[in-house]
Amino acid sequence: MTHAAPAEVTDGVPTLLPLVEEFLRRKHPDMPPLDPDLDLVAHRLLDSLDFLELLMELEDFTGEEITVDDVGADDLRTVRIIAERFLT
Repeated sequence: MTHAAPAEVTDGVPTLLPLVEEFLRRKHPDMPPLDPDLDLVAHRLLDSLDFLELLMELEDFTGEEITVDDVGADDLRTVRIIAERFLT
């Protein structure tokens, strides 16, 4: 599914939360509503394969190429961090 990113984002969390939640729900259908500050790694919602899939979704969403070498696990730890890293 391709999502359109807004032209200007001042707080990317509300924009990005549905994308990440939809991605995670495909893998964890019984997941409770997603808190933007929930540690996705510590709660085992993201693993190494999920990182790559999520990066591809973020590329589609932002229209920007994301080089895997430039991204670490901490860049994808919470929705808030993802928004700060990729939407600002």
